[in-house]
Amino acid sequence: MSCIYNTATLRDSQVLLILVQGHMLANALLCPDLQNAPKTYKGVTFYLDTPLLVQRLGLEGEPKKRAAQELIELVKNLGGVVAAFSHSCEELSYVLRSAADHIESRNGRGAIIFEARRSRLTKSDLLLLAMKADELLTEVGIKVLRTPSYTEEFQIDESSFEQALDDEVSYFNQHAKEYDINSVRSIHVLRANTAPASLEKARAVLVSSNAGFARAAYEYGKQHDESWAVSSVITDFSLANMAWLKAPMGAPSVPKTELLAYSYAALHPPKALLDKYLTEIDKLHNQGRISERDHQLLRSSTIAQEELMRLTLGDDAALTEETITETLRRVSDEIRKEESYKVKQEQESHKKTQEALAVATAGRESLQKRIYWTARTRSQVCAWFVTSVIAVLMVLGVVAGLGMTTKDPMLGWLLFGGALVLGVVALVNAFFGTTVTEIHSTIQTRCLTFLLRRESKATGIDLGAEG
Repeated sequence: MSCIYNTATLRDSQVLLILVQGHMLANALLCPDLQNAPKTYKGVTFYLDTPLLVQRLGLEGEPKKRAAQELIELVKNLGGVVAAFSHSCEELSYVLRSAADHIESRNGRGAIIFEARRSRLTKSDLLLLAMKADELLTEVGIKVLRTPSYTEEFQIDESSFEQALDDEVSYFNQHAKEYDINSVRSIHVLRANTAPASLEKARAVLVSSNAGFARAAYEYGKQHDESWAVSSVITDFSLANMAWLKAPMGAPSVPKTELLAYSYAALHPPKALLDKYLTEIDKLHNQGRISERDHQLLRSSTIAQEELMRLTLGDDAALTEETITETLRRVSDEIRKEESYKVKQEQESHKKTQEALAVATAGRESLQKRIYWTARTRSQVCAWFVTSVIAVLMVLGVVAGLGMTTKDPMLGWLLFGGALVLGVVALVNAFFGTTVTEIHSTIQTRCLTFLLRRESKATGIDLGAEG
């Protein structure tokens, strides 16, 4: 991720975006029978774990919020339900109260506290958010559903799963582990008496941003559960990838938002580096090598953490006394620059340009999504209409085959036409194995391609329907 700290051009960002899109498309080669998989997630409820709820509320930065928002919107458009367990909502409130207790402390750390300080949120703001957790989730389209009660027949071996978790995840809070175990055992209860072979048939699945958590759930399921083919936990990136492959034109910005979210996360110091950094500046302060003001500045300033990442690129081995001194110098210089009116004017101008570009891009993407989903709906209506006409004619063909005659010329022509259609369909089925269902699917695909090409010419937007 060292490239993040270089001055990137528009071409650089486009190249990175193409790489991410290529990676997501390459994953299609690893998906079993993706072509014949259901095109929707109808009947599946996706439960978000607490870190994703935090991200959706924007408490870890705008890029992560947008990524979570895009994922939820895409899953809903594909017929899935997005929800959270009631115990996850309780954990969200607990996390926010804990952040509120430490935001004013010089020892306070963590992504929520870092972003709260950047956004100038106060302790009262965080406590208010904690009190309104249920309401906030409902407002952003996440259903809060009651955690299933314990049913002995469908319970997991919690001690075995806890051991699997310990092998993959380092928990600093025992409560967090208990909440995760509760989430996994709840998914198993909701999947009672089923062994889904695909995500589209899974009924319920937990979505997490923690890859280690997902691996632990998969390994446990592989050893103890008959339905391990679809893990009880998948990562948000995996879900975004699979959902995007179902309708890439319906969510064109998903690869970009995923890239931005991961890049934004890479700008934050990892825990090992941050712990070593705080220990070193405390030691320098105790030795009288830095002043009280400098010590507080190095601990609390968001600029200090950004400069620390630029100097070390996230490697704690690169942290030395010289690194800290250079960080302090850069922070002091940056503060002086920010006090300059000219710099502020330039920043404001740049911000307005970025906002205008973001609005234009968002408008184009919104139009592209609207065109796609409208065309898809129309193609479905067209396919059903044509299929219905074929079905009616086939029924008339069967009637004609039974020897029915009529003196009505119009009805006679209909019976003749029905017999002709029935014969054609029978021949096509005999030689090519084509069914009415496949004819319906082909009609829908061709209608969708035609509509997308027409809209592409009218709007000048590339909708990917040229092939």
